[in-house]
Amino acid sequence: MRLRLLVIVIFSYTLVAEAQHKTRAITYTTEQGLSENVVYSVIQDSEGFIWAGTHYGLNRFDGYTWKNFYHSNYDSLSLPDNVIYDIEQDKDNLWLSSSKGIIRFSKKSFRSALIPAPDQSLKEGSYHLIGINDSLIAVSFLTKVGLLNTRTNGLQILRTEQKNDEAKIGYNRFFRTGGGKIYFAADQAGPQDLFQADPISKTIRNVVPESLFPFEPLGSIQNYFIDGTRHHWVYYKNLGWRAYDHTGKPDDMPLTDLPTTVSTSSYAASGDKVWLSSNAGVICYDMTRHTTELINNHDHSILVNKVYCLTIDRQQNVWAGTFGGGLSKISTSDFTTNYGYQNQPDLLMGNMITGLKKMRSGNLLIYDFTNYEVRDQQFRKIESGSVGSDIMQYLRLGLDMDEKRARGSVQRIKEIIRKSGEPVFLYAGTDSMGRIYHNGNVFDSTGKIILKTPGSFTKIVTDKWDNAWLATNAGLYKILPDNTVRGIVFPKNKAMADFIFIDALYTGDSTLWLATQEGLIKMNLPSMKYVRYDVGAGLPDNYIYQIQDDKFGNIWVSTNKGLSCLNIEENKFRNFGKRHGLVNSEYNSFSSCKLNDTTLVFGGTSGIDFINPESLMASSRLVPDILITGAKINNIDTLLQSSMTVPYRMNNWEFSFTTNDFEFPQDMYFRYRLTGASDEWIYSKGVNKATFSILKPGKYDFEVQASYNKNEWSKVAAVSFRITRPFFQTWWFLFLCLAAVSAFIFWLFKYRLQQRVNMLNMRNRISRDLHDEVGSSLSGIKIFSQMAEEKIDVDIDTTRRYLQKVQRYCETVLSSMNDIVWTINPDNDRFIKVYRKLHSYAMSVAEPQNVKVKFSESGILNDQRLNMEDRKNLYLIAKEAINNAIKYSACQHLEVQMKRSKDRLVMEIKDDGKGFDPALAINGNGLRNIRERADEMKAELDLNTSNKGTTVRVSVRIP
Repeated sequence: MRLRLLVIVIFSYTLVAEAQHKTRAITYTTEQGLSENVVYSVIQDSEGFIWAGTHYGLNRFDGYTWKNFYHSNYDSLSLPDNVIYDIEQDKDNLWLSSSKGIIRFSKKSFRSALIPAPDQSLKEGSYHLIGINDSLIAVSFLTKVGLLNTRTNGLQILRTEQKNDEAKIGYNRFFRTGGGKIYFAADQAGPQDLFQADPISKTIRNVVPESLFPFEPLGSIQNYFIDGTRHHWVYYKNLGWRAYDHTGKPDDMPLTDLPTTVSTSSYAASGDKVWLSSNAGVICYDMTRHTTELINNHDHSILVNKVYCLTIDRQQNVWAGTFGGGLSKISTSDFTTNYGYQNQPDLLMGNMITGLKKMRSGNLLIYDFTNYEVRDQQFRKIESGSVGSDIMQYLRLGLDMDEKRARGSVQRIKEIIRKSGEPVFLYAGTDSMGRIYHNGNVFDSTGKIILKTPGSFTKIVTDKWDNAWLATNAGLYKILPDNTVRGIVFPKNKAMADFIFIDALYTGDSTLWLATQEGLIKMNLPSMKYVRYDVGAGLPDNYIYQIQDDKFGNIWVSTNKGLSCLNIEENKFRNFGKRHGLVNSEYNSFSSCKLNDTTLVFGGTSGIDFINPESLMASSRLVPDILITGAKINNIDTLLQSSMTVPYRMNNWEFSFTTNDFEFPQDMYFRYRLTGASDEWIYSKGVNKATFSILKPGKYDFEVQASYNKNEWSKVAAVSFRITRPFFQTWWFLFLCLAAVSAFIFWLFKYRLQQRVNMLNMRNRISRDLHDEVGSSLSGIKIFSQMAEEKIDVDIDTTRRYLQKVQRYCETVLSSMNDIVWTINPDNDRFIKVYRKLHSYAMSVAEPQNVKVKFSESGILNDQRLNMEDRKNLYLIAKEAINNAIKYSACQHLEVQMKRSKDRLVMEIKDDGKGFDPALAINGNGLRNIRERADEMKAELDLNTSNKGTTVRVSVRIP
């Protein structure tokens, strides 16, 4: 078996693998967020969003979520209609054709407006749209064709040049010719009826088809376009799609063998592929290979075969809208230069590739743990079978030799192994110096052991000085040409002591590249200085399996998370994965080789990747474009603006963002931060939302970036917003609070000062009252007592009169003292106490004079409290008035009434006496005291007197 394999290796031709086409499709339906499964139109706007018009609503897709727009009876700015047939765009707006007419839809505010129809007959709806220039869109209606000016929102109906043409015009689809003019074939027109929509003359004119095309039409032309190879593609009403070359000759394309393609006529063209809609699915014609592929529900690529619309996005994905099967995204990775070897029908082994080697013959040897295959230049299988550890380990060392040397090495190794009693061909091979490598041991050409290593060999390379470098899982070794071992290189370096060396590559610039489980090492051999690259430098993963260089000097490495290329000039990594058409995301050891100057091969857990470095680097974008797509404040959708100001209660924010990359959005890296809260970047992968909770008042800037490799980052997309402070944190409120506190302190100071003044005044009044009412009485008592003492022995009657006056003065003193004490006592603050004291006093005074007294009061005043001054003054006013009425008015009846009128206490004292003359009484103490006390308590005083009686009315404000 081994000999036969070597013969095959020697005499086979150079491998040139044929590219393979691969189609992947993802379908979005209502289960994934689409508003309706009947999709009439789909476009990608200038910012990269996918928009889909359906039978129920408009939809926007950013690679992560669908945003739906509907008509609402409660929102006049919502979509006027839910049935969206076609979509065109300008810089700021989408223009939608619907069952109710033309709709202008703002991409920024999501607000809509129905364009007024100039003709009542147009209200049945519009259908197809096509942009003529920056400001004009042609519109088809059921029976007419219109011209929409997007700058003025004006809609004008094109007139027909001939009256008999009006009956032919019906629902139609526009198309352009090579000259860019707009044409259509009406639904009711005949094979030769073709019309031009002229925006200059505002007319529809009938044209001869032969004057426009280099071929003779086979029927009514419904759609037409020219592809990149100058082929003419025509959709006939009853025949479907047909193709012609640039001379007008029918092209022999396998379209007629496909199922019927009647009733749909959308197309998309990109590069060397043309995509056509049909009732049988999506037709893909490869102009390079001249092959046709039908993508339909047979292999579940799409759910429903009837395809209404097609478009191609920036990543060359084809979007197909179906009638009831939702919207399908067809990813078409072109493996002309980058392709995969996977799921081959004649593959003996599975997709797990554990070894690859290009033999001297140019053929490729592929193997896993126990099986091998040899493929020729057409990638046809030449040989396959099971092979033992001898071939496996011989190949794994990467030793390159011709058959003669290989046979000689094998024989020498066999002899050495037999003597040692160890298993044959375990990690065995020889190098150009004749040294033999086996099972961790190095022998010279005579079989003498040069070096024993504690590990297993993984790669052996030779530099320009004929030094051999041994990469092992236990360190790196260097053997000089004279077989001198200079020592173990890295295990002596503590920083590299635990490294496992998986692969090695020597380049002509005296550089040794080493693959480890801790990153990629670049070592300059003359100086022995090295640099280590890890994920921090841009690698997708630190576990490096294989190393290859390309013709530009770039270093390619396979890892646990994809393929990476180090650009030597820029010293930057660019990472690649399934988004670039690779079949592997995880690679294996011993599984890489360089087929030629243009093709590198890497094997992994899912098959083999053949890549053209130049093409792959040119087709990949270093950085994506990032957009902030929306914001939620307190979980409510908010119209996004570049700068926003919100009140302090709106402090829970969620931002959504996207790159509008629809290949593998789950693999996109994002980083964002909210300056004003923190300057630290927050990293995420495949998650396009950022949430910030309970933000404090202040100014914030939300910034976000995107990256394919977490190394090269996009430009920053930013939104600024400010959360206002609550009123109780504003400067003016704090100033008012300070002023209020200052005023309160000042008032408290004044209050306390006033209280002291009041206390002093009260003491003065008590002193004055004592002096006025008690002092004079005491003086009288003293005088009459002395006079009685002088007369007691000589005039008993006079002495008795003096003593009686002394008695009356004592009674006055006791009454005054009682009044003063009663006034000061806080227990008497309630009105009921005042009322009772007045009642008691009036009765005591009136009874001796046979005056009938009537007291009345409102019960609601019983618990009313009066301050000491008001209580005292009110009592003394009433006492004075009662006393005057009983003693001087000769009244028979006296009435005292207490009541409440709103916020005032009203006291009236009325008698039926003879009255008095106010002019004569103005100098009297009683009336003067009443007025002074009323003024002191700021009460209203009314005094009315006549020969029929006197009324004293006092009204004082109460709390």
